Amino acid sequence: MSLLDDLTARGVQIRTRLRELLQPHSFYNSTKERLLAGYVAIALEHHCAIWLLTERHMHGAALSLVRTVMDAWLHALWINKTATAAQMEKAWLGELKLPMSQMREQIKKAYFGAHTDSDPKRAEKVDAFFQSLKDRWKTFSGYTHPSGLQVSRRFTGDKVKANYGEGDIAETLDQATTTLMQLAQAYFVSMAKLPEAREVRTLYAQYCADFDDRLKRLAQAE
Repeated sequence: MSLLDDLTARGVQIRTRLRELLQPHSFYNSTKERLLAGYVAIALEHHCAIWLLTERHMHGAALSLVRTVMDAWLHALWINKTATAAQMEKAWLGELKLPMSQMREQIKKAYFGAHTDSDPKRAEKVDAFFQSLKDRWKTFSGYTHPSGLQVSRRFTGDKVKANYGEGDIAETLDQATTTLMQLAQAYFVSMAKLPEAREVRTLYAQYCADFDDRLKRLAQAE
């Protein structure tokens, strides 16, 4: 099977397993729990939609949804450890106004701040991760909106004909699946469902072992 076939099949397997892990649980005792459960539900649905669009070769539409999966993950991290009760209520009512750049900084401080002050090497790794996250957010935002990045993929030569390479499609599938797993793990940890969190962590580790090198080779070839 090709890399794209393998990414597609693994994504379906992971999404199916995450739904199974979530099925026995109902966490609706507070606004926080409803928000977190809602973010997971959004990400699962959009992940499925990305797969359906990719199967129909509607790659621009699929790429436009990747940011929504990332958005759900980042909102979940922020709600879990940073948001006040008032901010959670605003998020529930759709009245929260917080720039993503500010949200990322607050997430970084909440999850990593105490561990980087006295560890320069760890601080460097954390900075690199959040810079990468910022870059990926910018890229996928470019696909969500009709920016030059999205518009340019609508042309092959001087004809209006979609031009999405294997690397574009692989990046779509990979980012959606890895983000979905990161969100699910954070959700289970927040809900103190540690066996489920450990299983998701194992799924993530196996995914990286199977695909990281193959994705790097594809990126280098293009």
